[in-house]
Amino acid sequence: MRLNNLLELLIDSIDTRFEGVSSDYRALVIYNPQNWRVSGWACLSVCMPFRIKNCPKEVFLYDEQGWAVECCVFDPRILETAPVPLHDHDWWAFELLIRINDLPAHGYLTLRAEWGCKRAAATESPVVPLPLYDPPVFSPLWVKEALPHPGTLPKSGDASLFFQSFQQQETAP
Repeated sequence: MRLNNLLELLIDSIDTRFEGVSSDYRALVIYNPQNWRVSGWACLSVCMPFRIKNCPKEVFLYDEQGWAVECCVFDPRILETAPVPLHDHDWWAFELLIRINDLPAHGYLTLRAEWGCKRAAATESPVVPLPLYDPPVFSPLWVKEALPHPGTLPKSGDASLFFQSFQQQETAP
């Protein structure tokens, strides 16, 4: 089975719901395929619709405990050709850069992404903009977006045991 298919199965198995959150959000699952811990910037290419009369919103990321995660919108643009035509909507495309600190080998974590104009609460860590003089070094991390859904796996952990169970099923007679 290909890694991309295994990642989809992993995401389907993770509980991507965040308790006590009433706002509209998406879950971002970040996976480290390396055999060592990784820190750095992960990148997610985003293309999303927005109403023509509205301007694109800011992006806010939060970890499982509700702390803000450092992120930055890079290369934002309005697409001239819509991937899917929608009445009264334009398409906003950008790269979402996400600061990852010390993600274990074959580990994954789930973040909550919200789009809007709200500020981080006083109990949350501040989001620092990406410094222009310090270009990001991208880490070899996989980032996938998911709708909130129940699952049997926690929001963060070691994916190697999950993947091994599928490899054993494929090699079993």
